[in-house]
Amino acid sequence: MPVPTTAALDVGVLLYDEAGGGQTRVILARRPDQPGYALPGGRVEPGEGFEGALRRHLAEWTAAGAGSVRSSPRPDRAGSPHPVPPAFVACVESGGGRGVHELTMVFAVPWTPAPGTPPSVRGAVLEPVPVRDLGAVSVRPAPLAPVITRWVDETWPFWSGVPVSSPDPRWSGLRQSVAALRAQLAARQPDLRGTRFRDASVAMCALVAAADGWIDQAERDQMLAFVTADEVLAVYPPEELERLFDAHVDRLRDNPAAGRETALTEIAKVRGRPLEARSVVQLGAVIGRADGQYDATERQAVSDAVDVLGLDRSVLAVQADAL
Repeated sequence: MPVPTTAALDVGVLLYDEAGGGQTRVILARRPDQPGYALPGGRVEPGEGFEGALRRHLAEWTAAGAGSVRSSPRPDRAGSPHPVPPAFVACVESGGGRGVHELTMVFAVPWTPAPGTPPSVRGAVLEPVPVRDLGAVSVRPAPLAPVITRWVDETWPFWSGVPVSSPDPRWSGLRQSVAALRAQLAARQPDLRGTRFRDASVAMCALVAAADGWIDQAERDQMLAFVTADEVLAVYPPEELERLFDAHVDRLRDNPAAGRETALTEIAKVRGRPLEARSVVQLGAVIGRADGQYDATERQAVSDAVDVLGLDRSVLAVQADAL
C-alpha cells in the first residue's frame, strides 16, 4: 500500500556574487539550531505562487540590510536602472522525511552583499560561500549543492529529481528525453571545442556502441553516421571523427577489456572541465536512447564514464536507474 505523502512547495533563491578573480560566491543561510546551510527562501504560501514568494523573500532580505539585487546595465525606458530579472535554475525534488515530499523551485539573482558583519534574516545568518567550496560544506537538502555548481557552470535550467529504484511507466515522462538532451548539447555547442572534447566524445560514442560486447558492420555504419552528423560534433572534420571512431571500434573488437580502458582514458581527458564532462556523458545517453531502448549495458557504459569523470550521478536523468 502506498505511503501517503504531503507535498511541500518551497522557493529557493540562488543569490550569486562575482568576487575578485572571477570567483563566484553564493549567499547561503545558516541557522544556529540546524546543521549546515540552506538556500535563502522558504515555503510558498497558499495562493501566493512561486513568483510571489520570490518577491516576498527578496524584499525581506533587502529590508534587513542583507544586500541588494544588482541592476541591469541597460536602463528602462525612463532611463532608470532596474534589477536583473531572476533566472530559473532548477526544480529540485527531495524527501523531507516523515512522508513529506519537498519540491523547491530555485531562481538565481545577481546579488551585491552588504559590507560588514553578515546580516541575519528570520534568525538565519546569510554568509557568502565560494562555489568551489560547496563540496566541503553541508547544504540542505543534499541535491542543492550539485544543482548550484552545475548552474554556475552552465546557466542551463534543469530538473533534479528523487531517485526511483526501478523503472515505472508513470515516471517515464520525467526522464530527460533524447530531444531535451540534444537541445541542451546544441545550446552549449559554441563552448564545446578542442581536441580533448572531440576525443572524449568519440570514445564515449564507441563505448556505448560496443556496450553489449559486439558491434557488427551495420551497427558501426549506423553509429558512425550519427557521430559525423551530430550537431555538436559537426565542427570537426568528418574524416577525423571516422578515423578516431574506427580505431576505438577495432580495439574494442580485438580486446574488449583493453579497448574499454583506452576509451575511458580518452574520456578522462575532460575530467575537471565540468561543462565538457557533463556534455560527454549526455552525448553517451543520447546515443544509448536513440533507438528507443536504454538497456543495462548501455547504462553501465555511461555510468563508467560518470565515475571516471568524477561527476555526481545526478548529472543526467531524474531517476538513479537512468544510469
